[in-house]
Amino acid sequence: MENRINIGELETLVTLLSPTPALGTEGEKYATYSPFRDVFARVDRNVSDDLAFDNYDGRDNVGLTIYKVQQLTTRWRISFQNKTYQILSIDEISRVSPLCVLNLQSID
Repeated sequence: MENRINIGELETLVTLLSPTPALGTEGEKYATYSPFRDVFARVDRNVSDDLAFDNYDGRDNVGLTIYKVQQLTTRWRISFQNKTYQILSIDEISRVSPLCVLNLQSID
């Protein structure tokens, strides 16, 4: 599958946040997030007009196209424009494509 994006469209600087597992004072597990890398991305706002589960929640849904990062999983977070987003899914486009599309939802 061919890439349908020009490199010049990757114009927004975003920060990839990698999780580090930690234990609380009572043995509970949680993750702390630290900056891993700043990358350029293309941001596509996804707006849903129908009344569905995601529309009631009122959170931002964003599509983000970036170059593939080998360690990236859905446990990571993305930060840009003073907001933090969780990764809902990663679309690898194709095996040979250098790009991937991340579907994000705001958590702030």
